[in-house]
Amino acid sequence: ECLEHAGASREDVWITNAVKCHPPGNRNPSETEMNACIEYLYTECSIIKARVMLLLGNVPLKAVLGWTGITRERGVWRLQWTDWGPMLVLPTFHPAFCKRQPQRTPDLKDDIETFMMAARFSASYSPTETWKWFSKAPCRIDPQRGWGQSAKIEAQTDHGTAAQGVGP
Repeated sequence: ECLEHAGASREDVWITNAVKCHPPGNRNPSETEMNACIEYLYTECSIIKARVMLLLGNVPLKAVLGWTGITRERGVWRLQWTDWGPMLVLPTFHPAFCKRQPQRTPDLKDDIETFMMAARFSASYSPTETWKWFSKAPCRIDPQRGWGQSAKIEAQTDHGTAAQGVGP
């Protein structure tokens, strides 16, 4: 439903998991379990040369960026430096969370719509050029960690708060 809202279909996106096996009892994976799988995710992304990535929930937020707090981080773009070049990353809510908290569904839909716009732009432009379409007035630099060196510059856009990454 969220993909349709963004004018996309399942065939338009590549979906994978940050953790490749489901922990027993439907619990969140441990840091050890996430670390055991992150290289597989990184390899998958390098094979397809991912230019944009949508993180659905706290598990991929922790696995990919090393952070927790999806409510605080959702909707804020990050520019990650990878072996194959820069990659835009957008954390948002997991659809299962939105089923339990339906008031968050509009946020998820907006984030997926913004993500799909960035994905379409990135087909023709570099991630840093794509960023320019989403940023208007940078106001703060906050160094962060992830797969590679990154930072964020928050800016207000038509689609809410976004962030531009700054490379090494």
